Order: sequence, then C-alpha cells, then structure tokens
Amino acid sequence: MGFKIKAYHIVGLGAGGSLKADLDGKIAAGYSTREKTKFLCGNIKSKLVTGGNVLFSIEGIRKDTEFKKEFLKTVVYKSNKDVGKCEKSKGIKANTLQVQLKANTNKSVKVKEEYFDFSNFTTDFKTFNPKNLEIKFDQTGIAQVKRNKNSIVVTAKKEPEAKNTVMVLEVKKGDLKGKIISIPIVITDYEEIQKQKEKEKAEKEADAENKAKWEGEWTRPQKFEWSVMTISNVKGNTFKFNINATFVQSVEQALNGGVKVTEIDGTAKINGNVALQVKDGEGGPNCQLKFVRNGNNISIDGTVNCQTGPSAGYDGDYKKGHISPPDFSDENIGIEDGSGEGEGDITQEDGIQEEAPNQAQEDTSGENVLTPEQAEQLVREYLKLPTDSNLTVADQGGINEEGDYIIKVYEYSQEENQEKFYGMYSVGSQTGEVIDINNDAY
Repeated sequence: MGFKIKAYHIVGLGAGGSLKADLDGKIAAGYSTREKTKFLCGNIKSKLVTGGNVLFSIEGIRKDTEFKKEFLKTVVYKSNKDVGKCEKSKGIKANTLQVQLKANTNKSVKVKEEYFDFSNFTTDFKTFNPKNLEIKFDQTGIAQVKRNKNSIVVTAKKEPEAKNTVMVLEVKKGDLKGKIISIPIVITDYEEIQKQKEKEKAEKEADAENKAKWEGEWTRPQKFEWSVMTISNVKGNTFKFNINATFVQSVEQALNGGVKVTEIDGTAKINGNVALQVKDGEGGPNCQLKFVRNGNNISIDGTVNCQTGPSAGYDGDYKKGHISPPDFSDENIGIEDGSGEGEGDITQEDGIQEEAPNQAQEDTSGENVLTPEQAEQLVREYLKLPTDSNLTVADQGGINEEGDYIIKVYEYSQEENQEKFYGMYSVGSQTGEVIDINNDAY
C-alpha cells in the first residue's frame, strides 16, 4: 500500500511564513505462503520546507533600514527511513556448475546472492562480496584462487597433481552464514601432461644410459695407426664426435717427423648399440662412419668413403678410456734399420697393439686357429660378462710361443685416468681352452 501526507504550520518569532511537511512512502505487509512468514516492510520519505518572507534587523546599521530577503523552498530538514526489510536472503549461487580449464590458465567465477522481494513478490539476485567467503579445496596441488572485488579467479597449476578437485565456498558472516556451495574443477589436459612427463622421463633415462655407454674418450691403440676419438654432447639419440688419427710407416719415419695426421668432426645418430654418422659433409659428401659398441669397445668402419689423405683412416677397434701414445724415441735402433725385433712382430707396450702383415693366424700345419676377437669372446663367456659390462677384454699381442693368446681383463677409470686390473687369462689358439693365470706369474 502507498500513502502521501501534507501538513502546514504557521511559524512566528519574527519570521513571516509557514512550514510545510511532505511525507511519501510505500508499505508492504501481510503473510507470504511461499516463504511461510509474516512481513511488514517499506520506506517513508519526509521533507520540511518553508516559503514566505523573512525580515531581518541587523544592529549597527541604520535602524530605519530593513533588508528583505525571500527564501523559496528552502530545505531545512530531510528524512528517508526504511521500515522493516523487504528482502529475504535465500542462498548463494555461482555462475557456473563446473570449472574446466587447462593447466597454467585461469577462469573467473562470480558468486551472487539470491533473495525474495516482498514488495513485489519476486526472486532476484545481487552481487555477493567474495571477501565474505572461506574457500577450500578437497585436494591440494591442483589449483589456487584469488579474490577480486566481484569474482573469484581460479588458476590451475602448471603441473597439477591430479585431474579433479572440488572448490568449496562457505559464507562466514551475515544472514547466510554457514551456507555452502561446491564447484567441481577439472583440468582438461591432465592426461596429455602426464604423457608428456612420462615421455620426458623416458628421454632423460635414455640420455643418461646413452651418455654412460658412449660419452668419453676412446683409443685405437695401434702403434703406427694411433687414433683418439672423443664422443660428447650425448643428447637423445645423437652425439658429437671428433677423431684424431695418425699414420706412420716406421719408427724411423716417426723420428724424422713423418707422422701423417687426419681429423674429422661430425654427428652420429644412435640406434641401440649402433650409431651412424649423419651425412653433413664432414669427411666428404659420401662419408658415413658406422660405430658399433660392444661393452667397452667401439668398432668403426666406413673410412672407404671418407677423405682421409695418405693415412690408414679411422676404421678399427677403439677401447674405452685414454691410452698414452707410443714414445718412438725409446725404440731400439734395430727396429729402425730392420734388424733385431722387426715390424712384423707383435709387442705389448702401454696397451699398444702393433699390427703387422705377417701376423700368424694359422699354424704351420695349416690347421685353423682362433682369431684374437674369438679368443676375447671366449674369455667373456668364461667370466659370464654381460654385453654392457664396463670391463675391457683385450688380447695382449697375439699368439705366443706356446700357441696361446694372453687376454687381459681390466676396467678403465676416466676420472682417475688409470686402469683397474681384474685378471689375466690364456686361451689356446687351437683348443680354445681358457686358463686363469696367476697374477704373480703375470
């Protein structure tokens, strides 16, 4: 119901005029069957104004002088008062039933208060201050929130710990204190992130494994074809390599500065225990070295298509670690002039394998004998060494006078730059019998 009241009153005290009171308003009262409650609410507005002439006599100025001033609608008092409360709070609601977002992104959630207005019997919504909410998650490590003036900003973590969580909003004060709403949160790219993490983990493990297998310094200990290979930057299924190879025909030539040197840098792609040089122009357009790893040995072939100059190239067997190159200045002069111990013999000096064209691989009777590689393999089988063993199994100079190969087993420490001796074995070149030689005898 509405109302409007007007009242007039003549005021004296030396002022000529009147005061008028205006009252206006709207009152609602009754019983709501929908809300099951009685109500009385509304608003009253009141205003007092004056209209007329007011005469003033100011002391100190000519007594016969009068100043006349007219105040038209001069407001001397105002009032606006609510009676009761026409709005009844019913609860809070969010503008979404579920928040879906990708990792490291955010979305805004707006919360509004639902209320019933008795003055017009309607349900409506108004903004609810997020500062009046306590916000919790049923699982941490997935998302975090920030309150703005009119909204809640939900941000998914860069690496969420799970796909789903629930954001719980609870009103902490006011008529709705204790009211709770729950909003599910879903990280839409969670599975994709997990697959990427597993992929990165596998790549990291593969990198570590390949690094342990391939990276480091390798030596081809052939006296007149000495070569050092350095493998570095093992990443994924590739590595960088540098090979510095020397070639000399005799001690005399070496002492007279006749050592030929050739070098190659390149990139190789790994596939298990085999790596193939990427054709990048190094060593010539058709140069493609092949690296085959077997424990602590790498065999290289492919020099036939590489530009190496007047040298023996890069082919051969490389052993793990650094082995000091030969010192030709300590050689017996008999080697230089062809007398005494000739180049056709095989000697053992600091891991050097001296290959010669007349090295015996068959005995005088014509029966087949084992090759050095076959003898080394028999020792590996005798010791039951796995294919990825860090131990080096190396022939020490071919067949001796007794018709046996002498095989040394050791591990090279790159950090300490030294060998750790494990054992010495003899292998019958014709019988294949493996015997563990006493270290003292060695």
